[in-house]
Amino acid sequence: MFFPLIAGLYYWLPLFSGRMPSETIGKWGFWLVFIGFNTTFLVMHWTGLLGMPRRVYTYEAGTGWEIFNLISSVGASLRLWVLPWYCWILRCTSVLVNLRNITLGTQTH
Repeated sequence: MFFPLIAGLYYWLPLFSGRMPSETIGKWGFWLVFIGFNTTFLVMHWTGLLGMPRRVYTYEAGTGWEIFNLISSVGASLRLWVLPWYCWILRCTSVLVNLRNITLGTQTH
């Protein structure tokens, strides 16, 4: 759901703000989310195929899953840190100010 949400945001952002978001920043954000998503969930699928049980809060030491769980956690952290990236893009294009002006009937240049 995150990818279509961000795609819709980038598509409609110029309508609301009157300014185009930076294409370079958008590409960096997309690739960071894409890498973080696949690092998180692809590694989880691999460990499941290797036999790691689900919904267990602790695992036996020496099973070899520690590194996979660490990689998956790093991918989730990367996705978490990209969210402020998109908030910064919204701030740079001043969407909130222009939305307020649209509702008040004023116009900014």
